[in-house]
Amino acid sequence: MRFAALLFCVLISVPFMSAQRYTVSGKVIDKTTGARLPFATIRVAGKPNGATANSEGVFELKLPEGSYNLIASCMGYTSDSINVPLTKNKHMDFQLAQIFIHLPGVTITPGMNPANAIIEKAIAQKKIRNNNLHSYIYYATSKAVIRAPEEFSLGDNSASVSLGYSDTSQMKIGAIFENQSKGFVKKPDKQKEEIIARKQTANLPSNINTLTGGRVIQNFYSDDIKFFNTSMVSPLADGALSYYYFYILDTLRIDTEAVYKIRMSPADTLDPGFIGDIYIEGSSYNLKQVDLRLNRIANSGGLFDTIKIVQQFLPFGDQNIYMPVDYRLMIGIRYFKLFKLKLDIQSVLYEYEMNPPISDDLFTKAVITVSTSADKKDSTYWSSVQGIASSQEESAAYKEIDSISTINKTKKASFSPFAFSYALNDTYSLPAPLGMYRFNRVEGHTLMSSFSASGLFDERFRTNITSDYGFSDKRWKGTLAADYRLGDYRTTHLSLHLYRDLIMQFGHHIAMNQLINSAITLCSYFETDNYLYRDGFSFNAESEIFPVLSLNAGYTSNKDQTAFTSSPPPVLHKSKQSYNANNAIYDGTYRFLELGLKFDFRDYIEDGMYRRRVGGRNAIPVVTLHSSISGKKILGSGLDFATHSIDFRGAVSVSATNSLAYYLKGIYATGPVPYQYLTPVPGNSDGFFEDATLRTLKRDSYLSDRSAFLSLEYSAGSSLWRLFGLTFLQKKDVQVLLFCNSALSYLSDASKQIALKPVHEYKSPFYEAGFGISHPLIPFRFEFAWKLNYRDDNNFRFGVNTPLY
Repeated sequence: MRFAALLFCVLISVPFMSAQRYTVSGKVIDKTTGARLPFATIRVAGKPNGATANSEGVFELKLPEGSYNLIASCMGYTSDSINVPLTKNKHMDFQLAQIFIHLPGVTITPGMNPANAIIEKAIAQKKIRNNNLHSYIYYATSKAVIRAPEEFSLGDNSASVSLGYSDTSQMKIGAIFENQSKGFVKKPDKQKEEIIARKQTANLPSNINTLTGGRVIQNFYSDDIKFFNTSMVSPLADGALSYYYFYILDTLRIDTEAVYKIRMSPADTLDPGFIGDIYIEGSSYNLKQVDLRLNRIANSGGLFDTIKIVQQFLPFGDQNIYMPVDYRLMIGIRYFKLFKLKLDIQSVLYEYEMNPPISDDLFTKAVITVSTSADKKDSTYWSSVQGIASSQEESAAYKEIDSISTINKTKKASFSPFAFSYALNDTYSLPAPLGMYRFNRVEGHTLMSSFSASGLFDERFRTNITSDYGFSDKRWKGTLAADYRLGDYRTTHLSLHLYRDLIMQFGHHIAMNQLINSAITLCSYFETDNYLYRDGFSFNAESEIFPVLSLNAGYTSNKDQTAFTSSPPPVLHKSKQSYNANNAIYDGTYRFLELGLKFDFRDYIEDGMYRRRVGGRNAIPVVTLHSSISGKKILGSGLDFATHSIDFRGAVSVSATNSLAYYLKGIYATGPVPYQYLTPVPGNSDGFFEDATLRTLKRDSYLSDRSAFLSLEYSAGSSLWRLFGLTFLQKKDVQVLLFCNSALSYLSDASKQIALKPVHEYKSPFYEAGFGISHPLIPFRFEFAWKLNYRDDNNFRFGVNTPLY
């Protein structure tokens, strides 16, 4: 579970609760049965203050000294009001009497569904409501509670789930986070939130605590609502009557106000949407409450066994504009029989200001900013915050989890023979057995050691030191990497890298997939990758100077040397004399001046430590330009050459569930470019594919100093099967990816003169196309690709695309 952008230049608020505040607490119960009424609303007559009871019917309301008329309401009950002279903390219970009514008949056209007539009027009322609402300001308090079985384990600044569980009914609280925020909204689409205060159990890092009321709230007065990056038609959308089937389930009342309870579900069961009940006022046709869940098609892969939404609305302002006063999202996650989690998110919204003037200057790329004092708020402050009443279980969990985390910090690190590394504590880590060995045909069997430190100096400094010894090439290698981040949101990055190392040619790092590569190489007689020795250092500085622009500059000095195959034949192929030869490189010393810039127009979250970009499906691409310049006279480099690159990367929504990802990269070099600094056309290893690459092209088989590459990947989801009548595959959540890639590749005459071997070129565009089949619960995708031209004996390839490789 892990979420970035611009300095918040206008101080948007002073904590609004500076005066002494008192707590009114208690519970809301059924007057006849004594049963507690969960999620009942408590409001202050004539004021924008209010609260919502929790799942146990318990509420807390924070108010300054004064006299108030408090009103508790719940669907199907007569409201109860109590006059309260408040000079100290008070406890009181509301008792609500259940009521039943039958509404007069609804006038409808013959043959028309009576529920549709109500929804039609509710849609018309929604438009009036939205036309009257131009801007608003609110406060919100949000709480998220994570539950898991007993096998749920807590670590330093993390929460993890053990694989396998025996009794899924035994769920306990594993983590909690809460925050208070102030939000600003202005038409047509401007939104801004500041997190004023936040707290969480000790096993969670504070910077993940950015799930605010404004961020998580779904607006059921909108035409579409997004869940998990999927847009779904809202119950009151203009097209809702053709998308959903509605029918009147019951008629209720709150005091004297009649309310229709209307059941809804998608008219076509293969369309993603909501199932459940909405409540419409009988006189005004305002939306009063929703109690909905997502249908199976919207629940991609069936990963979620529960996705339920409950929300209530009350009128605010002179125009009685209905606004959400609470929101509850209940999510159950089940991954086969490996683990189970439950997430309960609840928000209350209050202190509404309706249609206030808000300057456009307030809205920047930073859609959420965490106040610098948010993590410093103590219990005195939280006791004055209008919050969400904690259950006894939640209060006990805070104490238990914080106590366990404190104890764990004093213990030695747990050791696992199946880990690549293990943490000594929050800061330092050492290699585990799987991270201490690799094998390739140059080094042979290699022992590795490493030490890393992170989070030093207020999460600004990190370093990593490695030392390796190859028993075949009989060489010690080592690296030292360090970086330091400056600025309030660490937007300036300084890095230093010293190395005497063996690396894969053409920029592939040797540590990448070293376990898989070692296993394949040990069990075969051929290794795809090629290597070179590189000694030197690099220094780089990168800084975000504007919200959308980052600049970087650096200096690199490399001494490159050809590496030779020196390992004996693999164990399983004793009949083989040796491995395949390692490609030679253009030996020499090369020094570079590195320059670059990056345009990124996405919004971001300032999480109190970093800026995290959001909005992956942005119509404006992320654009990166980079130049690497090598000079003999000025820099003392072995050759005069320069490489310039530009790439565009992004994704756009095509429909509610489908998106198109695109990647375009161009390379242009001048001067004779040494073999090892040529740019490979992006290909793949046998059997393993990566996104935004040519699947039918072997890695590093086409090298160039002037090239262009375009990748288009269309995520069709499971809806594509519907076009071919294969709805059973759609119901099984079989996902489809369609891709089409193209490339141009040239080698200049200057580079050809120093080329160590002939280089293949694509002087006219190369094309390939293919598709992938996957399932949301399985971490890999089967892909099939065909060459459309330049055909040879390798026109079709099949592989597995997985982030695990």
